[in-house]
Amino acid sequence: MTHLNIQLMKTMKQFAVITGISARALAITGMYAGLGAITLWIIHVLTASMGGIVLFSTIFTTALGGFACAVVLFHVVFRLMHWLRA
Repeated sequence: MTHLNIQLMKTMKQFAVITGISARALAITGMYAGLGAITLWIIHVLTASMGGIVLFSTIFTTALGGFACAVVLFHVVFRLMHWLRA
C-alpha cells in the first residue's frame, strides 16, 4: 500500500507541475494578446479619422496583428519545447 501511495503522490505532483506551467503559459499568452489588442486599438483610433489613410491603416493593422500572432506563437512553442526538455 505504501508503494501505491508514493506512486500516487508522484503522479499528483506531476499534474500540479503541468497545470502550473499551463496556467503560466496561458497568462503570458493572454498578456501578449491584450497588449496586441491595445496596440491595434490605438492605431485604429489614431488613423481612423484620416480619410485617405484608412486603407493603409487596414493593411498596416493586419500586418501588425499577424506579426503579434507570430510572436505569441513563437513564445508558446519556445515554452513548450523548454518544458519538454525539462
